[in-house]
Amino acid sequence: MSDFRTLLPESKGLIFEEIIEEHLLVNTDENISLAVLIRRPKTDQKLPVLMTYTPYRVSTGLGGVDLLDFAKYGYVTLIFDVRGTGDSSGICDSIYSDDERADGLFMINWAASQSWCNGNVGMWGISYGAIISIQMAAKVPSALKAIIARSGSDDPFAEWTNLGGVPRNYIYESYSPFMSARNFAPPSIKLWGDKWQEIWQQRLDGNTPWGISFLNEIEDSNFWRDRAAVSQLNEIACPVFVVEGWSDWYSNPMLRIFSKLQGSKRALIGPWGHQWPHKALPGPRINWHKEALLWWDHWLKGIDNGIEKSSPLTIYVEKYRQPSNFIEDSPGFFITAKKWPIEKTHEVTYFLNYSDLALSTNQPESDERIEIPYSPKAGQYSGKVGGGPFRYNVLKPLDQRLESHRSITFLSGVNKDKTLIVGNPKAHLYLSSDSDLGQISASLVDKAPNGSESLISRGFINISYAHYPKEKPAPLKANEIYEVDIQLHALAYQLEPGHRIALKLAAADVQMSWPAAHPFTLTLHNSKRLQSSLTVPYLAPDLLGSQTGSLPATIELLTSDKAPELPSVSYQLTEDIVNNEFGYRFESKAVFGNSGLLRINNTQPGFAEISARSIYEEVNGPHEFRIEADCTTTSDPTDIWHQVEIIVTVDGKEYFRRSYESRKPRRLF
Repeated sequence: MSDFRTLLPESKGLIFEEIIEEHLLVNTDENISLAVLIRRPKTDQKLPVLMTYTPYRVSTGLGGVDLLDFAKYGYVTLIFDVRGTGDSSGICDSIYSDDERADGLFMINWAASQSWCNGNVGMWGISYGAIISIQMAAKVPSALKAIIARSGSDDPFAEWTNLGGVPRNYIYESYSPFMSARNFAPPSIKLWGDKWQEIWQQRLDGNTPWGISFLNEIEDSNFWRDRAAVSQLNEIACPVFVVEGWSDWYSNPMLRIFSKLQGSKRALIGPWGHQWPHKALPGPRINWHKEALLWWDHWLKGIDNGIEKSSPLTIYVEKYRQPSNFIEDSPGFFITAKKWPIEKTHEVTYFLNYSDLALSTNQPESDERIEIPYSPKAGQYSGKVGGGPFRYNVLKPLDQRLESHRSITFLSGVNKDKTLIVGNPKAHLYLSSDSDLGQISASLVDKAPNGSESLISRGFINISYAHYPKEKPAPLKANEIYEVDIQLHALAYQLEPGHRIALKLAAADVQMSWPAAHPFTLTLHNSKRLQSSLTVPYLAPDLLGSQTGSLPATIELLTSDKAPELPSVSYQLTEDIVNNEFGYRFESKAVFGNSGLLRINNTQPGFAEISARSIYEEVNGPHEFRIEADCTTTSDPTDIWHQVEIIVTVDGKEYFRRSYESRKPRRLF
């Protein structure tokens, strides 16, 4: 058979112009029918497979459907709906379930055994797709030859749902309602024919909104350990390429995974938000297809293209910019290195001088104390990591001077030369609380000569989790001093002459974490014996200029592309002076179709509520479907509960309505 192909200069490969698309049902050993979408070149050649799966409904174009475009490069591309979602049969009651992971392994082996496959399978994806790729690699299926993980985690509890040991607002204001609406939508009538109603009824009867399981498992448990690959990284045998952005969610876990892997690996960290690098904000964007093809062509096709000889680590060093909630292009440059932490990194420890609120290299000579009272509004202007409920990060930190009256700020001396901060800053603090609970937020700030304060790294921890998992979390003992280490987010940043670094400490982070059950006051201690400090990783000065003048060999910047258009969104801080409440209200009309409102009592923060709604609509066969998910998450000082109401209408008439609820006692937060 003749092939219709043209040369692809970047990868010295071929472009296939005729693509076959198949949408089929594949039956697992448990008689679950997985809806699989395949695109492959029209050829008799046996080709490698690039695979992913998603709960976000393949039919909507989310979850990795755009990855199917790689079929033109000589790959079979495959994506399927998680069981109980999209067009697949079965039920789904929680994220990353045992059944879901078993289906993933089944499909790797199924794909490798097909007549059009050469036996080599690669997995990849962004966010959900990255996490499942890491999960599958940890299971070491023989057919899985390499993965690309773009923005994921090896520990969803610690890095996603409960950062620092406190429930994350985003999970209940955005993700839970979004998934609740989609997971009750019907399968494709065209694909299933007369059986579509039977499959849908199974889903309506058996599916559970994911927010219920998030609330049920609001503390770490076997539920989360089964879904975490963090303890299995040393078992991963296939080559791994991790990709992340400084404006995204997972710089810490992605770089941690890279550092721990023993086999062939690569890491690419840009300035980007939660998108692939060729269509991300902030820019600059790169020719991502070229980077991905170099990886896949080498590991799945055996092409000697030099990828193994290139530097394993490529990171983008950001420069100062005026603080803004949205940045289209982040000034900076790429550098390369062999490992993380980067060679020739040296750490400088600054002690917290309470008398003049300074960061000093001189150790304390006397006993000092300073109080940090809990302010439920702390963090209002610190943005949301990854952008929160929005597809693009339009919620980056504003000028941190707005946070000064809710925090304690320690300021360094003036920087004399260009300096690179590359790595994970660490705050080492001695803290006590006048209560049975306490939490601390630490922000590293670049203070410019004009006085503006730009947040460049942050960390947060519930003090009860200070030594977890080595020690089981427990209520604090009032006025007892605890040694607390906070690893701030990884960064690569150029500090300019005339600028200074600052450490801001606050007792809350309202944009990110559920408010405390009741107010408390922290005391920060400092003495010759208890030395509270900030450790900052600096890159050796001799690397300045030697690696910053040119791009790494494989990186190709996109210089004439059009920036992605922002969807229609709104986000408003709210203040109700009559009811003594504050919070925020948001709406996203594109992609996620969600809206929500957070309300917190100013003086009794334990009384808080998130009410959120997501609506999913589609035309499926001859019918119009609308699924409304109304989710309310409420707390008082002793309990927290999550309620979901699902309403389904078909052709304008109510077809299904059901309510779900979970309630748990508040412990430790």
